[in-house]
Amino acid sequence: MSNTGGSTAELMRMLSTAHDIGHFLEDNKDRFVEPDFTACLNELLREKRLTIAQVVARSGMSQSYCYQVFKGIRMPSRDKIIQIGIGMGLSLSEVNKLLRAAGKLELYCKYKRDAVIIFAINNKLTFMDLEELLYEKGLDTLSDY
Repeated sequence: MSNTGGSTAELMRMLSTAHDIGHFLEDNKDRFVEPDFTACLNELLREKRLTIAQVVARSGMSQSYCYQVFKGIRMPSRDKIIQIGIGMGLSLSEVNKLLRAAGKLELYCKYKRDAVIIFAINNKLTFMDLEELLYEKGLDTLSDY
């Protein structure tokens, strides 16, 4: 018996009371999502009407690395995903969507470094402006990793 639809809260309630994870997974198999980072990234690229070359120029990343990420050959780190998001001019929710799709932690305003990054995203700072701001605040830059 499959339980399609329903809210995340409902699924969490059911998981909290489950006695057998195997049965829970089978009973709810149609409710799980499989994040696909590459598909999400390329969908945002199309939505923003950008080329990979434009993202390379705006993100400060190497051309070969960036193309490998967009083709799904390489899985970037959290910082590289943020760097790509900045280069694409993504909103905070779009950057967090990419981070979730990659299985990475979303930006969190209670972390000082993340707060600076969120500020940069919300204020549409360039990648170089963000790097400078992180450096000025004594925080690790995105290109440090």
